[in-house]
This record gives sequence, C-alpha cells and structure tokens, in this order.
Amino acid sequence: NNSNNVEYRFSLKAKEVNPKKSAVSDLLDYILANCGTKNYTSKEINAKGDLLGISAGLSVGNRDFFISSSVPVDNIEEGLELLNDRIKNPNITQENLEKAIKHYRNVYSSFEVSASDKYCKKMYENISGYGITPKQKLESLNDITLQDVQDFYNEVFEKAHGQVTVSGPFTKYPELKQTIFNSVAEYDTVKPKEISLNNNYKPVDTTNVFTDVHNKNQAQILEGFRFKVNGNIKDSVCLDLMNDIFGGSPSSRLFTDLRESRHLAYGVVSYTNLVGNTGVITLDIGTTTENMETGEMSLDNIKKSIDGFNENIKKITTEKVTQEELDAAKKALKNSLLSALETNAVRTTIISNNANSIYGQDFLNKKLALIDSITPDDILNTAKYVFAGKPTYSIVATQKSLDANKEFLESLKD
Repeated sequence: NNSNNVEYRFSLKAKEVNPKKSAVSDLLDYILANCGTKNYTSKEINAKGDLLGISAGLSVGNRDFFISSSVPVDNIEEGLELLNDRIKNPNITQENLEKAIKHYRNVYSSFEVSASDKYCKKMYENISGYGITPKQKLESLNDITLQDVQDFYNEVFEKAHGQVTVSGPFTKYPELKQTIFNSVAEYDTVKPKEISLNNNYKPVDTTNVFTDVHNKNQAQILEGFRFKVNGNIKDSVCLDLMNDIFGGSPSSRLFTDLRESRHLAYGVVSYTNLVGNTGVITLDIGTTTENMETGEMSLDNIKKSIDGFNENIKKITTEKVTQEELDAAKKALKNSLLSALETNAVRTTIISNNANSIYGQDFLNKKLALIDSITPDDILNTAKYVFAGKPTYSIVATQKSLDANKEFLESLKD
C-alpha cells in the first residue's frame, strides 16, 4: 500500500531499575503521549495527524523510548517532521508532571493483589526492572521531581542506542529512502551496538510456594519454571511449538484437559518469556473455589488444578507428542508468523525487534525454514530441558481456600 510505517527506538543498556525509576518512566510516558510538545498542543498534534492521515503510537519503558507512526507517502516529510518534534521537544513541565502523577496515583491504586506480584519478583529476581509491583511504584510517587523525569529523558538521548526501522513502498517510490535518511540525519551519530544475550540467568534451586489473600470466588494459580536460553534458533522454534501443544492455544493439552475434561476453569494457558539468557515458562489458571451467591464450595479446585498442571508436565516430559499434534502446531506457528507480515506496522515492529536481537533481522525467515524439520524427539527434549528445574508456585485466593489447602501447599515444598 502507499503508506510507510516508521519506528524509532532508543534503548539504554541494562542497568539497575528500582520502583522509583520505573515510576519515572511511566510518568514520562504519560507526558509524551498526552501533553503535546513545546511547539504543538496535544489537540494540535491530533488535528495535524488527522489532516495528514497519520496514526502514531508511543511507549516509554524502564530502559527505552519507542515511537511508531503510519504515514502516507504523499505526506512523508510533514509526518516525519511531526514525529521528530514529539521525540525531540517534549513538554516536560511541572504542571504536566502533576497531571501524570495524579493519573498514575489512580492507576497504581486500582491494582488488586495478584499472583504475579510475588511470582515475578522471584522468577525475575536478578533481572532489573522485573517484579516491581504497582504498590511499590505508588509509594515512590511522592519522591519524584521534575528533574528526575527530565534526567531520565536526557539519559535516553545521551546514552541510548538509536534504531530507526521503516517499511514502505520503496520500489515504487525510490526517493523515499533519501527523505528518510535526511530526517534521521537530524540525530547525533551513534556507535554500532554490540548485541549479545545479557547474562542474567540464575537457576532456581528450591521449590517456592507463595500465597496471598483476596476476596474473590476464584483462585489465581501460577506455576513456573526458569531455564537458560542459549540463543539457538532451533531451540526457539522448538520452544514455540512445544508451548503451543502444551498450553499456548485453545487446542492445547492444558486447555482441553483442565477446561474441557476436568471443568476446572473457563480458561487456562501457558506462555513463555525470554529476557537476556533467562527463559520462563508460566502455567496460568483461574479456578472457582467459592460461589459467594450460592454458597457452593470447591476449595479442592486449587489442588486439582496444580495436580493437573503437574500431570501434564510429566506427560510431555516423558512421552513424545503425536505427529498430528506437532503438524497442527507447525501449521499454527507458520500462520502466526506469516499473518503478522500483512500490515506495515507489524512488519516494521518485527524487523525492529529482530534487528535488536542476537538472531538478526532475518530471524523470522530462519524460523520458517526450520519449522518443518522439527521432530517429536525435538519437542520431547525441549520439554525435558524447560521443565527440568524446580517449580515456583503462586496462589492468590480467599483465606478459607488457602486454609483448606494448607497441608497440600506445604507438601509441594522441598
């Protein structure tokens, strides 16, 4: 189509991130997204975007600044000018900071206790920026100054690695390349980035069981395993396929067993997260324990859910998946990878993410080339590797539910 998708990403090297710094990045995100620039109000930016046919997305993380925009070819110069203005001229003022603090005070206060709070703190304990809770960030708001926000913004543009990714009709409009280059030339020259896996892996040596109390009729249960990421592309493909079969789709084993056969929950899922050379696979279910309206009790659903998790883990680590299961997972993975390329916006993000990884810009093509070669033996070996460590459990439920399962939960510990 006749539009470009432009993505600017500024990433800081891994560094220590505490709750205050994490909250500062949230406040900067609010200011950049909602408070206009030194040259344009937020309303003027929106009106200009509507007039030029531009849509934009913006996000600030603990270590990065990200902005993307879809810009029609005919308006590329004006679109890039507006994009650069939002990046280079943020309206960081005391008034806007106070608006941001008020907004996030409400946001942080609205979060309820979650099984992921203690779970993430443990599973990502040596990975800076992970496991910080909304409550911790709420407590830090009173200590944040305008200078803190300005310093974080300055740090991003003084020390970050800059990356610009563009997808568009360059064959049809070859002059677009020069227009893009001219726009990017406004930024300072940066040194080439050395890309490598951050060495943050630490094995989990003992089984952990965390609990917390809420007053809902459902218990939230997480079970997770930490594993080391080696940066091998075949390993990445095997992990995707294994997780799809195990719990990553509506046709997965966890879904058909714990939901459809055992009727323990409406939804159950497994998902993976890779940070540096640390990988985490998480099993997640919400199961009813008490019906406050009817008085019906199903307190043993916590034990049934965890038993179901572990029975499925034992099966996938001791028996080969069927060829039918593997073929379905391969088809699903191919469709997922290829369908993501249908829009310029997603295509740009994929290229940007891959170029910023150890796998390289053509990571998607490499994955596609490997999918058909994966065997049931590969999936078995992957499952054995991923689930080899000690599990971490986190359960949030009513006090009555936790009391009823106290002996069982104690028995899970080493």
